Amino acid sequence: MRELIRICLLSLICALPAIALAAPLEGYHDNAALESQLRQLAQHPSAELMQIGTTAEGRAIHVLRIGGSQELLSASGDSMPRPAIAVFGNVQASHLAGREVCLELAQRVLDSLDDDAELLAFLEQHDFYFIPSPTPDATEFFFSSGSFERSTNSRPADDDKDGWLDEDPGEDLNGDGLLTMMRVEDPSGDWMEHPDDPRVLIRARREDNEQGQWRLLSEGRDNDGDEAFNEDGPGGVDFNRNMTFNYDQFSEGSGPWQVSEPESRAVVDWMFDNPQICMVLSFGPEDNIRQPWNNDHGKLMHESAERDDIGIMEYIAKQAVELIGKDNVPGSASGRGSFPDWAYFHYGAWSICTRAWWVPEYKAPEPAEGAEAESAEEKKPEKSDEKRGSDEINALNWFTAEGTDAFVEWTAVQHPDFPGKRVEVGGFKPYLRDNPPAEHLPEITSKQFEMLRLLTGMLPRISIRELEVDDLGEGLYRVTAHVANDGYLPTSTRKADAIRKDYPLNIAITLPAGASLLTGSLRGQLRRIGGNGAESEFSWLVVAPQGGTAGIVVASPSVGSASGTVELGQ
Repeated sequence: MRELIRICLLSLICALPAIALAAPLEGYHDNAALESQLRQLAQHPSAELMQIGTTAEGRAIHVLRIGGSQELLSASGDSMPRPAIAVFGNVQASHLAGREVCLELAQRVLDSLDDDAELLAFLEQHDFYFIPSPTPDATEFFFSSGSFERSTNSRPADDDKDGWLDEDPGEDLNGDGLLTMMRVEDPSGDWMEHPDDPRVLIRARREDNEQGQWRLLSEGRDNDGDEAFNEDGPGGVDFNRNMTFNYDQFSEGSGPWQVSEPESRAVVDWMFDNPQICMVLSFGPEDNIRQPWNNDHGKLMHESAERDDIGIMEYIAKQAVELIGKDNVPGSASGRGSFPDWAYFHYGAWSICTRAWWVPEYKAPEPAEGAEAESAEEKKPEKSDEKRGSDEINALNWFTAEGTDAFVEWTAVQHPDFPGKRVEVGGFKPYLRDNPPAEHLPEITSKQFEMLRLLTGMLPRISIRELEVDDLGEGLYRVTAHVANDGYLPTSTRKADAIRKDYPLNIAITLPAGASLLTGSLRGQLRRIGGNGAESEFSWLVVAPQGGTAGIVVASPSVGSASGTVELGQ
């Protein structure tokens, strides 16, 4: 009985952090609610739900396909999948808003099909793939505990490379159910209080005659006695650090080897099995909308985006920013082994990544007119010109205006590792600076939906502009196909061409009875065709003594198909 009571008490204690944190983010879907919503969406006649893998903890990785019914034919006459845009939710597990936005985007696409002729026409020739939760184990940690911000799965890891696994986690020293930060009073420390708000710490500039006041650490104790704090917590591997491009084996969260996890392997295998995916839109901190790529991935040629692709992606970014904005946006992360980088550098697709949300710029309410305004101005506290810590102060002001309790006030604690020293625990609550209150999600999704519509209008659109026949006499004909691309994007990225990942744009000719080829082959390949009306041509010498009709088909899964016929002997 005592053991049963002890287990019940422990279970209750473990549940408390989730209760403590859930309030600011009520309305977000846990894994069970997400799966239920996906199954409901899959009831639509234009939708199909697929499972592409299972995580180590047994959670399914789902893909929701939304598309039309028209069948496209390849150059060989077989049916082929339609070109597709793949939309990934929170590739960084702690960015829960990306998962919510991805799920809602799928809902809005389906809701729009009844009265949106343009989108319906797009889906007759293309597909959407929505993958709201590519890393469900790591994401579910928020709903099961959420005591600290985590982007890794539960695989035990030796983060500090000392031969032990998960031996130095954080501890809840102030008993609030959360793991935040810890500051230790120390004149040799690197941190000092912000002149406008002592809750915010900024790094002291000793060259400017500034002296630090605090050491800043994560909340917890030095369990393994190595004079480092909480450097080897529970888990794990980060999906967004486990990819093959610029993989860093020795960085935190990267995993024991590239694509080591069931979830990352499932996604990579599924994408390579689906060459029709020509564009990837993902939600995460590697934001190349507000900070377009500029060959900043490395010094080697294979680490650099291709020049032609950079110009195109800068244009896409410029158009997208006008729809989704960039005021006060944080800088783009540059994590090695990230999914958005892999999608371009090793998969070869156009890869667009954006933060779903960030803390907006706080704008103080306008004072009343007249005497009240003057009184408000007199009471307005003086502010320094200090720029350091401005993001933190902005976040504090914004959350206060929203009525969100986002900050744990610094509270003194007794710490066994710092006897006789002043130690305080506090800081921003986990997850809240990357994820808005749920009531903001519809507005965010509306902007992202407009960006998704923008992207659909940029995909390649191939056509056979002209089929030219030259009668060379005695039943010999030169047939030339002029293939054009009227879309904005080229038929493949230049990077895909460089790494030989692009799926060939095939062209095939079907001959009339009794005809044969003198030169050329029944099936050939066209190289990459630029956008905005660029053209490529392909010719055959055909021997057709009896004339007849020849058929031409141009096709690629990631581009689509076009066909035409031409008469010989008329």
